[in-house]
Amino acid sequence: MNMMLSTLYLYENGTFTYTMGTGAPHGYIGNYIIKENTVVLNYLFSTDSGTGVRAATGSKTITITAKDTVVDASPSVTVANMTNVTLN
Repeated sequence: MNMMLSTLYLYENGTFTYTMGTGAPHGYIGNYIIKENTVVLNYLFSTDSGTGVRAATGSKTITITAKDTVVDASPSVTVANMTNVTLN
């Protein structure tokens, strides 16, 4: 069975780290803004499973569904028939 790990940290200074992967994690570092029930993640850097960090562009919008719960409706890493990622 394939397992996937996703971790999102939203820091008080307006920055974030979002890591995901099934064996060799990768992710993004950047800044975020909260608009009503969404969090907009603005990518500044991408990371790989080693020590590599590269400049990145783009953004992702995730939805706040409850206190301490957000949903990524279009994760960049999936396993089996997974269609979204719920982060608590």
